[in-house]
Amino acid sequence: MPAELRGSMRVAERYLTQGACQGAEVAVADHTGLRGGFRIGRAGYGEFPLWTCAGKSLLTVCVAALVGRRMLSFTDRIVTYLPELDTGLWHDVRLCDLLSHSVALRHDPAAWAVFRDDDEVLRRLRSAVPATPGSGGVYLRWTNFFLVGQVITRVAGQSWDTYVQRHVMDPLMLRDTRLRFPAAALGELEWFVRSLVQLDGSHPAADPSMPDPSMPDPSMPDSSMTVRADRSWPGMSASGPMSDLVRVLAVLLPGENPLAIPPSVISEVTTVRNQNTGAIEGNPLNWGLGVMVDRRIASSRFTAETFGYFGHNGTVVGFADPARGLSFAVALRGPRTKGGLSLPLRRAAIIHAILDDLPTLNDVPALDDVPAAGSDGPR
Repeated sequence: MPAELRGSMRVAERYLTQGACQGAEVAVADHTGLRGGFRIGRAGYGEFPLWTCAGKSLLTVCVAALVGRRMLSFTDRIVTYLPELDTGLWHDVRLCDLLSHSVALRHDPAAWAVFRDDDEVLRRLRSAVPATPGSGGVYLRWTNFFLVGQVITRVAGQSWDTYVQRHVMDPLMLRDTRLRFPAAALGELEWFVRSLVQLDGSHPAADPSMPDPSMPDPSMPDSSMTVRADRSWPGMSASGPMSDLVRVLAVLLPGENPLAIPPSVISEVTTVRNQNTGAIEGNPLNWGLGVMVDRRIASSRFTAETFGYFGHNGTVVGFADPARGLSFAVALRGPRTKGGLSLPLRRAAIIHAILDDLPTLNDVPALDDVPAAGSDGPR
């Protein structure tokens, strides 16, 4: 156990003893590599935690590297690479619009990629329905990054997952990260996708005339279809240790990085482009290009430039604060509420304990604890 994180490990051990979690895993890194971490109990399915949406960080870093090599531009229209989508809805959509969650759809049709092949999902996306004007931005779990994966595939001339493995994961030495969804969790994935919409076409939305935009198009698969265990899904199927996830986010910190992404590209990725879209854990989201850029992903003790992603229903969070020059990843598997204490509050307690541990981690100074505007503390 690294001596530097003893306080945060004590907090996690207390939750484990109290039955407030089944396992916890923490890692801290800078642009030179892993700086500390610990693991107690079982924080994931099988050996390592599921990343789900936090896995979008892998594709974000991959796109940034492709932009740095001038193989892509953030302003490229996606139909340049996916001409079969050149319809009214998609004609002017740019790569940056996908990455910033600026394409508002009524449904999240690529969620059904867990049942269908990519070509069929692309055909369905041709007729995707825009969200109702004035309904605000939406956070789509599947569709935006499904299309980002398709763009990578077309540009690289090989499958997106093969390219990410060779050009992101291998250089970063992410030896324990897997892009294929763990077999032990496929049942949960199928339940989750099917729970987004009832297969008879009705929606569990409060107002039937305003379906939840995050739901997949209800007209697609029937109840006889099962999850395809032979494939990966962009931005949704990754799993691995927090020591791997934290190194992905560290690539976007100031300083040299193993993927040679230019500082100008990193600045583009981590600048807010789309404000107050959708919500996670009750908070509206501010998006850069492929990452949430908002201190609320961690706590008010971080700077406003903090960026990263939540994953697996908030049981995983990966984020980085450029002002500290550090990235963090925390997995906390357990009940949503225990003893009146919600999962976000338990996660925040561990994060705060990490910060209290930090002065012994390479003499990193603690930042002033200044709450975000209008905030009374961690959300």
